[in-house]
Amino acid sequence: KQPDQKRYLFTEMLKTCFCLLAIPIILSVFASSFYILLFPITFNGVDDSFFLKHPKLYDFETSLDIPISMPWKIYDAKQLMLVGGSDIEETKKILSTINLNPVIHPINKLALTTIGAIQYRNSSGGSYDEIYVAFYASDQECDTENINDWFGWKHSLSVFLRITGIKIVEDIADYFNFPNIYFVVYLMDVNTELSMVGGREIWGYPKELSDIMLYLESNERLDYDGRKVPPKTRINRALMSKEDETVLQFARFNSDHHDLYENVFSFPVDIQGVTVTMNDVKSTMGKTYAKIYAIWTDFQGKNGDFFEVYGGTPFGDKLMYLQFDPWYWIDIPIFYSILYPPFSE
Repeated sequence: KQPDQKRYLFTEMLKTCFCLLAIPIILSVFASSFYILLFPITFNGVDDSFFLKHPKLYDFETSLDIPISMPWKIYDAKQLMLVGGSDIEETKKILSTINLNPVIHPINKLALTTIGAIQYRNSSGGSYDEIYVAFYASDQECDTENINDWFGWKHSLSVFLRITGIKIVEDIADYFNFPNIYFVVYLMDVNTELSMVGGREIWGYPKELSDIMLYLESNERLDYDGRKVPPKTRINRALMSKEDETVLQFARFNSDHHDLYENVFSFPVDIQGVTVTMNDVKSTMGKTYAKIYAIWTDFQGKNGDFFEVYGGTPFGDKLMYLQFDPWYWIDIPIFYSILYPPFSE
């Protein structure tokens, strides 16, 4: 009987502890819900508090005799990211030149890679379009199934900051002891000279000039209460060409989408991380901060999604060598970002 009594007491103690932990979490969730309804979080463009927290440092004088205010701020942009895997041996060879290792999917053994299309409507470098290829890399060998580990960037849940004044989830990467993950820019083309020159001279981004066409679609479901999201706001197709020769094109045609945070709340996510450039121009590391609203969608080739790359140009040839396999889209119709000058070269 004595062991049964001890087991009963232990069980009751666990129940009590669970209740003590669950009650504040439940209260916090309800408080968050009411807070969002009363004080909805908005994206306020140039006047957003996200930008006010990062004052101007200096003007960078480009070789075009056009100064660029630093840190480089992106006030109004949208992005479509196609995430997938690349050939592991080719990616290892590329990243070994800067002493980094690719983040590898533990099942298919492909290196995590992103191909992105961004429309910058208002930024320190003016208005322009951009298409890039980037790897997720680490200073140690990294196999993981956890998406937070893949991205490895620091996330803070803004709603809790506003309610409590402290960061309840201050740093997911540190909390789970994830390794340092870097966003390594491998290829990048833009369609304005100022953006090309500024990116090359400040960070060493391998920017080249190309013709870029980004197509938008309307999705009224994004006009959620309290958020300033204009119609026709999602990029659904990107086409890049050079001297009338198509280099790359991809498109997302399936309409199903999954809000990354719809099971909790649809609120913005603050992200910070380190962006790295290769040795093509100069290798640097710089801190990047972002405030985004993101939508997750599987790549569905059977339903019309496609990704095509063509050889004959340096960009196309290098991308073909990666044997990129698309997995899913990350649609970012609202994209604020701040890029700080390099802290290491």
